[in-house]
Amino acid sequence: SNVNNNSYTGGKGKSSVWNHAGTWEEKDTSEWCRDHLKKRLKETKVEASGGSVVGSVTDVQDMTGEASVAIVSGKKRYIFDFHCKVKFEIKESDTDVILASGHLRLPDICSTHHEELEVEFNGWKKKPAADNNQLANDCQLRIMSEIRESVKLWVADFNNHY
Repeated sequence: SNVNNNSYTGGKGKSSVWNHAGTWEEKDTSEWCRDHLKKRLKETKVEASGGSVVGSVTDVQDMTGEASVAIVSGKKRYIFDFHCKVKFEIKESDTDVILASGHLRLPDICSTHHEELEVEFNGWKKKPAADNNQLANDCQLRIMSEIRESVKLWVADFNNHY
């Protein structure tokens, strides 16, 4: 599955490219990174209202972008830039009744500023009932915050794996 996707290797599909001085090497890690980022995002789960309500990521869609590991003068650099949409649900823990569901956008999961990850609320798919509105909003904010933690875990995975 070596797809020519014009990655950092100049699109030749090679896993690494050396410059003439031999001080710089780059390996395309896009496929591994996409798979593991999806996995980490799908593990995102939060509780609200003393555990009676659970919010979780149900799907990761439209993931695009690429990643690589570059070795520059003997130092490893982890380079990535991904974008995706995330679907989430908010449920009652004991009944599994879906109180609300919605979409989030992660427009810029990028190696230069993943510490301040931008997570945009893209609207409700199933709007919360008026009496659950505050709870749903609280839970949605917790999910957004937890997604940032999931991305940090993924960055640690990436650093540990390569």
